[in-house]
Amino acid sequence: MTGSARPLLLACAAAFLSGCAAPAFIKGAGGLEYYHGRTRFFSPDGRLPYGGSDSALKREIVEGGGMIIETFTQPGVSPGMPPEERVTTLTRIGRSLSYSVSEYGGAVSGTVTFSGRGLDKWRYDLTIEGEGYLTGYGEIKDDELLTEKKLEQPGRPMLVRDELKKVSRKHYHLQVEGMKPLPGTE
Repeated sequence: MTGSARPLLLACAAAFLSGCAAPAFIKGAGGLEYYHGRTRFFSPDGRLPYGGSDSALKREIVEGGGMIIETFTQPGVSPGMPPEERVTTLTRIGRSLSYSVSEYGGAVSGTVTFSGRGLDKWRYDLTIEGEGYLTGYGEIKDDELLTEKKLEQPGRPMLVRDELKKVSRKHYHLQVEGMKPLPGTE
């Protein structure tokens, strides 16, 4: 991987970790939720915007809240490229409110720790490909999933914010479909 592509990969990894919300082992036996909105990137102090992206999140809660499977999708990095899709698994550690995080392909590892019985607030403590760190917090408030994460990485540290609203399955699938390149342009 080239040196210029690595910060983009780390930023994408930071963006996909927008979910990690409200497992159901207290609220119920499981479920499926969909979110759609924007991921925005800023300078580390949050003052200088670097850009943003449309984002869609599908979060499945299984095993009575013992596992959360998230699929985070964003448009490709240029027109004609397929959407970027990352699948992350959070596995509850014992009976605690901490979950170990793993990503398909192994780029992300660490923990997400929830606070309180409502499990609607959490903190990140993650390593990305052994070369970067992601810390921050998130919450669900009024059917909106909000996160703020600090990405420490070689080259370009940044602040990543997600603002995703809960949507229907149909809306989610329409948004993901709209991220695909037009036929003949891929």
